[in-house]
Amino acid sequence: MPFMLVILIVLATIAAWRPAEAAQAGRYEGDAVVDWKSIPGDVTFEVPLDLTKLAPDITKVMVTCSMTSDAFPMRKGKGAPVKQPRGAQVELPVSAGQLVTTARVVIPVTVDSFMDPTMAMPKDPTGKSVDYQCDIMGFSTKGGGWQQFIDKITEPKNTNTSFHLTPFPAPITGRFVW
Repeated sequence: MPFMLVILIVLATIAAWRPAEAAQAGRYEGDAVVDWKSIPGDVTFEVPLDLTKLAPDITKVMVTCSMTSDAFPMRKGKGAPVKQPRGAQVELPVSAGQLVTTARVVIPVTVDSFMDPTMAMPKDPTGKSVDYQCDIMGFSTKGGGWQQFIDKITEPKNTNTSFHLTPFPAPITGRFVW
């Protein structure tokens, strides 16, 4: 199992507050109260890595995870608004051509992550879906720098053999709901 994913979602405690207390601890969104304590916490991706027989010039591996959600404010683009991803990465050293460990990638999720810039108030993320993706890259000291690993079977003509992996770990994608 060269590359798989276990997601740990650390959620903040959800408390039932009365309106008077909510006025002090949260903000109103229409008729509903957005309780600061109902905002999810950090999202941790645990990615087990079993990479062996790596090229000698691959000295580091980076695991990158990102997520998008309708719960996050949209970023204004030239055309339609664009979902703004949240992400994080971790770099791990390769030793003797292998990396066998579990990478922990923590994406910080704060109240500001859900802040609606037009209203200066947080949007309630409860019930909203989150799409995520995790990828791995290698760092070559032979001049390749950081690059995605390559599937030797589907891209045999790629001359940068340092980044060939067999079996090839496809990106890990999925969805969860807050």
